Amino acid sequence: MSADGLVMSSPVSTTVTPRDLRLARQLSGVVVMATSVVFVGWYSGIEQLTTLVPGFASMKPNTALCLLLLALLPWVGRRSHFPVLPAVVLTLTSVTAVELALGVHTWVDRLLLGIDLRGIDPQMAPVTAFCLIMLSVSAIAGSYRRDRLLQATAVLALFAAYVALIGYLYGASILYGVGAYSSIALPSAVSITLLASARLVLAPGGTWMALLRDAGPAGSMVRSLAPFLVLGPPVLGFLRLVGQRRGWYDTPFGVAILVTVLTVTSMSLLFRTARHVGAAARARDEAALDLAHLNRDLELRVQEQTSEVVRMSAHLRAAFAASPFGSALADAEGRIEQVNEELMALVGRRRDQLVGCAVQDLFDDDHADTDRALREALVAGDGGRYQVERRLRSTDRGICWVVVHVSAVMMGDQPGGLLFKFQDVTRRKAAEERANFLAFHDSLTGLPNRALLMDRLQQSQHQVCRTRRGVGVLFLDLDRFKIINDSLGHDAGDQVLCEVARRLLGNARSGDTVARLGGDEFVVVCPNMDSEAEVRDIARKLHAALALPWAHDGHDVVISASIGIAFGEGHEDPESLVHRADQAMYRAKQGGRSRYEVFDDDLRAHLDARMDIELGLRGAVERGEIETWFQPIVELATGRPVATEALARWRRPEHGLVLPGDFITVAEEVELIAEIGGSVLDRACLAAACLPEHLSVSVNVSAKQFVHGDFQARVATALELSGLDPSRLWLELTEGAVIEAVDSAARSFQSLRASGVKLAIDDFGIGYSSFVRLRQFDVDVLKMDRTFTAGLADVPRDRELAGTMISMGHALGLAIVAEGIETTTQRDILEELGCDLGQGYLYSRVSPVAAPAA
Repeated sequence: MSADGLVMSSPVSTTVTPRDLRLARQLSGVVVMATSVVFVGWYSGIEQLTTLVPGFASMKPNTALCLLLLALLPWVGRRSHFPVLPAVVLTLTSVTAVELALGVHTWVDRLLLGIDLRGIDPQMAPVTAFCLIMLSVSAIAGSYRRDRLLQATAVLALFAAYVALIGYLYGASILYGVGAYSSIALPSAVSITLLASARLVLAPGGTWMALLRDAGPAGSMVRSLAPFLVLGPPVLGFLRLVGQRRGWYDTPFGVAILVTVLTVTSMSLLFRTARHVGAAARARDEAALDLAHLNRDLELRVQEQTSEVVRMSAHLRAAFAASPFGSALADAEGRIEQVNEELMALVGRRRDQLVGCAVQDLFDDDHADTDRALREALVAGDGGRYQVERRLRSTDRGICWVVVHVSAVMMGDQPGGLLFKFQDVTRRKAAEERANFLAFHDSLTGLPNRALLMDRLQQSQHQVCRTRRGVGVLFLDLDRFKIINDSLGHDAGDQVLCEVARRLLGNARSGDTVARLGGDEFVVVCPNMDSEAEVRDIARKLHAALALPWAHDGHDVVISASIGIAFGEGHEDPESLVHRADQAMYRAKQGGRSRYEVFDDDLRAHLDARMDIELGLRGAVERGEIETWFQPIVELATGRPVATEALARWRRPEHGLVLPGDFITVAEEVELIAEIGGSVLDRACLAAACLPEHLSVSVNVSAKQFVHGDFQARVATALELSGLDPSRLWLELTEGAVIEAVDSAARSFQSLRASGVKLAIDDFGIGYSSFVRLRQFDVDVLKMDRTFTAGLADVPRDRELAGTMISMGHALGLAIVAEGIETTTQRDILEELGCDLGQGYLYSRVSPVAAPAA
């Protein structure tokens, strides 16, 4: 810690403590307050404030200014290497000293403006100028680490001020003035004394001031004697003069009293000092005696330790020989001096073959420079250890990996050799390599897995940036692989996957990466492709290779795959490329399987539109965008409405009214159909509750919505909230929902039927179900798809099919609803065929009004 002109420590001194700095600031603080009061006195004209002590001379303004600048030093941090404040004080006081020597007055005496001196000489007293010069030189010396000069000048200033104070105490003006005209003011002498003391407090240690800081006996003795030696004689002298002036005794008697008191006091201090010295001598003798006892004990301990060393040496040799690790003692250069049996067995060499050779010769890998650097660092340091993993040179055991622990053998304070311990980690190394392989490879086929695939694809993308050539990604999904697993067993399925991996590797280019993502999904990364056409050629080649029959247990197994292609040009991230290829593969699946598709602008637009629909659907129910519209179902014979079908509509902002065909499929894929379907169900039930009791409401139910675990509870809640009789609710399920209900939701199907809800099969005749399926369920209504209604008047076969479905439906006790009736001819033919109910534009278009108006 330092301040302008203050030295807190030096290379040969102790550091000044915070306590010292605090004391110096307290002493300087008194001076700051005193000089501030003097300035107030001069500027306000109150002469009593300029003297501080009535009856004595005033402190001159320049003196107060110099004292204030020096008193600020303990608080002012160092701003530059040059001590500004002490330099200013030295300049002012030096000019004053020259003035005093030449007997002139200059501008310095009138430096502070606005002060009325009332005839008082403004010139600084000679003693004051001398003391301030010494203090400023002391501060400057501290800034430049001149410790002796710092203390010498501070002591001179302190001595001069001390003499002046004695003069004031005894009334001897000769001691505090030069002649009768230039006496140092008492406040100035006190302030200089305080500042000189502060400088000595902050002086570096290693001098006589260090004794005051010493925490030992010497410091204690100095601190106890110093106050008397500094204050005692002046006080005694003052008391002697007071008694003499008052006539209590004459001069000889006063001198006798003073000598007597000083003699008694000096003898007391002498005896006190002698006691301290005697105590120190006794402590020295006791220490010498303790040292002699300690030496004797040390000799005994040395003898015991020597015996222990001999015993431990024997134990160490035995432990070295019996160590379960291969061990070797070597010199600082790594040349073997001793080995144990375990090491000889580990490396397959005899003792005479090992002793004298370098440890590095045991290793088969190229780490000689690294090992040499590690050994040299170990020997050059203060001991320590390190460990490395190395492969031993080929032996009869084959590849052998060891962890080598190397530590320094200390001889006193210096390393005297090296201890090598060899731990066989061959099995662990093999396990790590296996684990590392499995972390990046498929355990069944040995192909790279997704993690390694993405890394390879990332590298290919970086390569695209350098070569300006593209990268192709082929996403393959086997067609009907589940049938192979179900018919031939999972072992056959695993063999099929391995055969697919073999064919892909055999027909891909040498620089391509063939990976398995899981299940029956494979990805081929083809770097350095000039165009998308090249990727198609590879896809055709792989497709042809997979299409070749494969014999398994006497059966020819035909393997086919749907392939999606994405072509990257360097700016796509790996995940995006794989995702695009995946989307193209799904298009190939939808297009009939066993083919390939390329991710192009059309597919990108389709996906963007799908994503737009998905984002718009999220929260659509909460925003009230899903509406429920209605279309009546009428009795063909009378034209009387018997029910109304609730249909979902999406009123999308900035898009208008969106029909179900444009968003229901997306809602099913993103698991939003339950929320949307539930909203339509609630509104349909509430609307139907307000209709006449002979009217029912029919609600479409998605397959995914129906097989949802809480669908039955959802229907019960809608009925309870609306108050609608369950018999007035028809639930329309597609044929797909019926098929899924056979395996996963048959109980819900029957429970709904038992609660009174009527069940209808929607779009019958275009799916995969049949009348045989209908025998497994109790349904009430069969809705014939509009494709059969459209061809009734023009296609005789459609008329025959419609008649057959109506007859068989009646045979099963089902009510038949014909969808899509648009003409009276269609109505008349359906009525002639015996159809019960119908709906279509002939009767009413879809409307947001629940009450049907046919």
